[in-house]
Amino acid sequence: MVMRYFGKRGELRIQSAPVSASSNHFFEVVFASMNLTGPNQRPHPEEIAVLDRGNLDTNAHYVQGPDAVVMAPLQVTFTADIDDTTNKQSLRDALGNPDRKSPWTVNALSFAKTNGTSKIYSGSGTLVSVPAPFNSAHERIDLVMLWRGGTPGTNDIGIAYREVWFPPDQQRLTESEQGVQMACTGFCYGAISWVTTFSAGSAV
Repeated sequence: MVMRYFGKRGELRIQSAPVSASSNHFFEVVFASMNLTGPNQRPHPEEIAVLDRGNLDTNAHYVQGPDAVVMAPLQVTFTADIDDTTNKQSLRDALGNPDRKSPWTVNALSFAKTNGTSKIYSGSGTLVSVPAPFNSAHERIDLVMLWRGGTPGTNDIGIAYREVWFPPDQQRLTESEQGVQMACTGFCYGAISWVTTFSAGSAV
C-alpha cells in the first residue's frame, strides 16, 4: 500500500558544522502547521539570444548569461511554536547566532557556522565551493527536513538546504489565542539536495 508523506511523520533539523572531528550537533525544531517552503534546486544561468543583426537565421544562437543567478540566495521559510521548554530559547539561538555569542552555543552545547562547507555547480557544470559571506555576522546553518515513509528508515525522503542564513530582522513573532509562533525566513546560499537519512549527530 502506498503511503503519502505528510508533516506529522516529518522532522526538521537545524544542523551545525562539525565542532570536532567526531561531533556534529543539531537542534530539532518543534513545528506549527508543518509548513516548510523552499525551492527544489538552484537556478541555471539565463540563455541569452544572439541574433544576426537582429534577425533569426542560421547564424542565430544562444550564449550563457552570468553566474550571478546561481549564487543568489534562495528563500526558505517555516513556522514553529514557541513553547516553554524545547523552543523557548534554543530555536532563536540556533538560527544563526543572532546575539553574536562567542563561543556560539545552543542549550549550552557548541554550534559552528556552516559557511563555505558546501559546493554548488557553476553555469559550466563545475563544482565550486560556496564563497564566504562578506559580512562576518552571517553565521549560516544547514536546514534538513526528512519525511518518514510507511516503514520509517526504509522509505524516508527529505531535502537538505546547506548554508542557510536567517537574518534576525526576518524572524517574526505572532501571538494568538492558540499560542506564540515564530515565522522563520532564511536564505540558502549553498547546495540543495534530496536526502533519505540524517547525517550522524547529537541533539542539543
